[in-house]
Amino acid sequence: MFADTASESFGYKVDHAIIHKLSLTETAAKIFIHKNSLKTLGCGIVFFDSNKNAGLHMIGTIPEGRGLGIGTQMTMRLLKEVKARGCNYCVLNASEMGEPIYKKLGFQTYGELETYRILKAE
Repeated sequence: MFADTASESFGYKVDHAIIHKLSLTETAAKIFIHKNSLKTLGCGIVFFDSNKNAGLHMIGTIPEGRGLGIGTQMTMRLLKEVKARGCNYCVLNASEMGEPIYKKLGFQTYGELETYRILKAE
């Protein structure tokens, strides 16, 4: 369910096998989905390193679930895990769509990333 929801949320294929492998290691990562009675609408992952730092990843909402507060709810759930582990820092990479949510929750912009993709060689 997570891989399908993430794929629909982000517009690219998320590999089921990779998500399954992550789900087997609850000490390094925890995977969450947001589901209503009919459908999975959102997703998110929190990673923990050995230095008591955390990273939030793949927080997404499928198009029909957007504008319902699901991204905020998912982020808050992941942050609850971070606090429970007593982490020193929590970081994430935000899309333009997600940035306002994270700023409202107290995250501050630290820098910017550029995204690249490989085009078919001609």
